Amino acid sequence: MTAAMYVLAHWQLAGRSLTRLVPFLGNFEEARETMLLMIHKLQELRSPNEAAIESFRSRFQAAKELRFGYGRIGYYSKVWDEDLGWMTDTTHDLVLRLDHPEDHSGFRKDVFETPGKLLIPLGAGEARKNLCKTLSVTGSLQPAQWDSQLTEGILRLGLPTVFLPHLAKDLRKEGTDFEMIIRTLQFVSRRAKFMPVFPAVSISKEYPFGVYEQLLRKRLRNLPAAYEYSMLTLAHELSVVCALIVENMTPLGCRLDAQSALRTDLYAMAFRGIVIGTYSLAYHGHGLDTDRPHKEVLKLLTHLRSHGPMSLRDFLRKFQTFDAASRDRLLELLVAEGVIRIDAKQISAVPLAEFVQELHDRDMFVEPPFLCPVILKM
Repeated sequence: MTAAMYVLAHWQLAGRSLTRLVPFLGNFEEARETMLLMIHKLQELRSPNEAAIESFRSRFQAAKELRFGYGRIGYYSKVWDEDLGWMTDTTHDLVLRLDHPEDHSGFRKDVFETPGKLLIPLGAGEARKNLCKTLSVTGSLQPAQWDSQLTEGILRLGLPTVFLPHLAKDLRKEGTDFEMIIRTLQFVSRRAKFMPVFPAVSISKEYPFGVYEQLLRKRLRNLPAAYEYSMLTLAHELSVVCALIVENMTPLGCRLDAQSALRTDLYAMAFRGIVIGTYSLAYHGHGLDTDRPHKEVLKLLTHLRSHGPMSLRDFLRKFQTFDAASRDRLLELLVAEGVIRIDAKQISAVPLAEFVQELHDRDMFVEPPFLCPVILKM
């Protein structure tokens, strides 16, 4: 998972240096009013006046930096304005962080109530309205925040969204954590002149990439079509991104064989992490190869997690749309997915931390061969 997080974070930043988060200081409301005034003055200009345009734009930019900060990273809740839209720097792309409670609540609200803010991200730029921006969203979710409702809402958007479940090792942050990386509208890298990215014609069939592709396609075919398409596009671009990262990060004089091995290793680890993340959606009943509606699967999982174990007989009393055969087929699938267990005819839910640990340990997600350490010893 660490490799996948690393690759996707650099991908969001388009290969540039990390942009520091700038404190939001100053007279917010006065700066905001100045921005609106400059837009109004620009719209009122009746004839071209380069000096006036430059003056208005400079004042707009200064007020924007005072109100919203500057750089390419911002807190989700801080860089949106009801009148001005998404506020970005002059590159018009932005990485939105979900770090605070207001960031999470704002993002959740937008997913359900105003998805257009993410699908068509508009905002004032250089004192002009309705300029389309490029947004990325990244953040860490605690288990209570990663619920079935949010997951379904994100999948419904059809945007390339990568869930990277891992067990937190820091004793100060025990429990399960989910790094959620969402890149909306289009990939940031495509618009970055320093690091252009184009999809590879095909994914390598060599081991283990052919295995990862088959696993990814098998799970995606049971997810919304728009999400399937965007994730397959991401998979085709991943090898190019890893190659560019290695090219930009390795020191001068690095052996070419070691550089090639590092590209392969980074690509394999990142690809594996993305595949595991896609399979983690099974925790909320998504992506399963079953003839039962998702709402029925989710209802069962929710009941077990809320009310505790039930017997096989109680299952048929509680869920009367099932007969014994259809019940057994579904339960067999959910056991194989690691989200429930059956012991002495008692059905119980598997805790999230245990599910994530077992997910990482599955033999189907084969470990990459790690070529770089072998090359460097030669």
